[in-house]
Amino acid sequence: MDMNRVDGTVKSAVGKGEEFLGKAGDKPGVEAQGLSDQVAGAAQNLYGRTKDGFNDAVDRIPDVISDAADIGQRAYRDGSRQIATQVGKQPIETLLLVGALGYLVGWAVHRAAR
Repeated sequence: MDMNRVDGTVKSAVGKGEEFLGKAGDKPGVEAQGLSDQVAGAAQNLYGRTKDGFNDAVDRIPDVISDAADIGQRAYRDGSRQIATQVGKQPIETLLLVGALGYLVGWAVHRAAR
């Protein structure tokens, strides 16, 4: 926990006490200072909470990247198996398809080189 959260909570509590004493003692300056301290404490507390949230998000980045890499590896592995299975079932069709693709790529490269 960020210390700004603790300091802000304490500052806000002290401000409430000052506000109460200012009202009870009919001292508008003390009451105003108490209100000011409450606002400052709340802002400091909010800053601390925001900082904690940001740090938590940054701490989770390596886990998210690792999970994404695992998903990508599984997808690649599954796709490779499916392609290998299909090639095993239809080797002649696969050979013709790869040959046609090779011819088209060669034709496109030759045409672009002109």
